[in-house]
Amino acid sequence: MFSLYSEFENVFPDLKINNEIMLRSFQKDDAYDYFHYMSNPVMKNYVTSDNIPGNYLESIKEIEYWRSLFHRKIGIYWAIALVNNNKIIGSIGFNSISFIFSTADISYDLNPKYWKKGIMCLSMSKIVKYAKSILGLKEITATVVQWNYPSIKLLHKLGFYKLKIIKNYTMLEGENADCVLYSKKLNNRPI
Repeated sequence: MFSLYSEFENVFPDLKINNEIMLRSFQKDDAYDYFHYMSNPVMKNYVTSDNIPGNYLESIKEIEYWRSLFHRKIGIYWAIALVNNNKIIGSIGFNSISFIFSTADISYDLNPKYWKKGIMCLSMSKIVKYAKSILGLKEITATVVQWNYPSIKLLHKLGFYKLKIIKNYTMLEGENADCVLYSKKLNNRPI
């Protein structure tokens, strides 16, 4: 199988953001904290119900799935963790990578307690640089619910541009929801 993962084939790449935040691999122990913040009712406005664990065991399964992406060399997903206590406060990653086309789809979530602190901006900047310099990717896409204005603002800030609106792309709380597809080209310009 063709893979640009060769230099870290068996070692997950932990990434330090700053003295307070790091990106690391998920651990089974993260399931409780993940379940806790994803259970916050505000998350239902932005995350589909099939991506919100209904209980602790579903959280474990979700974490195992994210870990498997790296081991199967089809994606890479990080836990956003506090350095001082290793507690996760969010997640970010490429849930699918095409090395044939040098593209990836990015997705992310963050405990609402940590919104508006610049954490997701720093985390996304870090993995976009990683995608370009280590993985050799040429484009990253993101699909966002049309009314998720904070996420749209973040994507614009990081140089993503709107490709198109996708009607009835997903379901949120039993209702059809339109999404917006964004893209960022990773050319030779500095990120």
